[in-house]
Amino acid sequence: MEESKDTLAYRFATFASGLNYDSVPQEVIDATKLYIMDWFGCALAGLEEASTGPVLRVARELNGLADCTVLGAGDKMEPTLAAMVNGTMSHAVELDDDHRTMCGHPGAVIVPAALAVSEKLGLNGKQFIESVIVGYEMIIRAGTCFLGRAYFDGWHPTSTCGVFGAAASACKAMGLTPEQTATAFGLAGSMSSGTLEYHFKGTFAKRFHPGNAARNGILAAMMAREGFTGPWSIFEGDWGWLNTHCEKVAELDQDMKPVVKCVYDPALLCDELGSRYDLLTNSFKVHCGGRFGATSIDAALEIVNAHDIKAEQVKKIRVGACEFTTRVHFCDGCRRPSNMVEAQFSLPFALALVLLYRKVGLPSFKEELYKDQKVIELMDLVENYVDPEAEAVYPKHYRAIVTMVLEDGTSLDASVDYPKGDPENRPTLEELDEKFRDLAGLVLEEPKVERLLGALKRVEEIDKVGDLTALAVP
Repeated sequence: MEESKDTLAYRFATFASGLNYDSVPQEVIDATKLYIMDWFGCALAGLEEASTGPVLRVARELNGLADCTVLGAGDKMEPTLAAMVNGTMSHAVELDDDHRTMCGHPGAVIVPAALAVSEKLGLNGKQFIESVIVGYEMIIRAGTCFLGRAYFDGWHPTSTCGVFGAAASACKAMGLTPEQTATAFGLAGSMSSGTLEYHFKGTFAKRFHPGNAARNGILAAMMAREGFTGPWSIFEGDWGWLNTHCEKVAELDQDMKPVVKCVYDPALLCDELGSRYDLLTNSFKVHCGGRFGATSIDAALEIVNAHDIKAEQVKKIRVGACEFTTRVHFCDGCRRPSNMVEAQFSLPFALALVLLYRKVGLPSFKEELYKDQKVIELMDLVENYVDPEAEAVYPKHYRAIVTMVLEDGTSLDASVDYPKGDPENRPTLEELDEKFRDLAGLVLEEPKVERLLGALKRVEEIDKVGDLTALAVP
């Protein structure tokens, strides 16, 4: 049966297939290069994390043809496995970029997928950037369709939306037609997975989500290239992805009978494609940990830095935020972290770090700290509540109100709508360079860090992407 071209998948596929580096606005190119640089740093920093070893060993066991580089480790693997390892690795330290209304991490999925296929095919830097752009546009737009509520039925959008973004990147890099690309989206829909159960178990499952999505997106593109078919109606179909993966609400019809409605806006997937680039609304992370807690950390830092507060002065900390923030960052595991994953999502732990070090950085996420009695005592000072104003403005921004009550009775308040890293509160280029050096320096010697950083800043000039990945190996 011939597929209809009047579908969201085909419309996006036409955009992706036709995108050309030279016609893309310079601000989009510049932003994309920063996302790529940021991802490289996060990926290298994740090499020694406990979650990377198992996935790397499995990939080595499965590996066949070896063309694509695992950053830091130097292994050569076939594209889907290289993307799986690099994607998993880059999400391990919870410092990879994210998007506010998509509710997920684009770079951890898109860059490893685009990188693997680009290296495999010997593409140049401009072609690599093109494939990253279309992947970012797909993953962000797919998540935004759910109106900031992609989490609310238990799905992790980094994974569920990521597989479509990875497919878009892989198809672009392979030079597939709109028909083949739409087919790849249809196949990607069958591999859209990843639940939020990880939030309350402290396991490595979340870290695997972007790697798995990157691998599956490439697989979908390869299958479409070879003639395997998939439904072009994957997004808007009655049993399509938007209907099956969104939050459901019950409303009353005119006869006062309940009617189940799906919460999403399909128009957001393809609106103004080619003239509006949603990747420009993406965010960088400056604090290690879960995205929803960043505004609380910034508000606490504002108080501590403005008034030179010491930990021993604080009697109580109250955090007001939206309902989802309180659910995710104040669960039982967050109150008493027993492993690094739980610590990454613990706002009480993050606020203890603010009081002790005035920074929530990767080096602090160690067992000896989150199990230290002094840190536990500080975590116990933190109370949380759902703030009506924060709930009302979600997901436009993740507003947080922090109140510190001191031992002398003084009460200090600060509120933050947009954390450092958001489009409205961008880090400087110098701050992003410093972040990259800190992360990449965990694996590479300083001279190699500087050579890699220089190459990433000129990625559009690279003749072959393999020349770039060669710099990311000790």
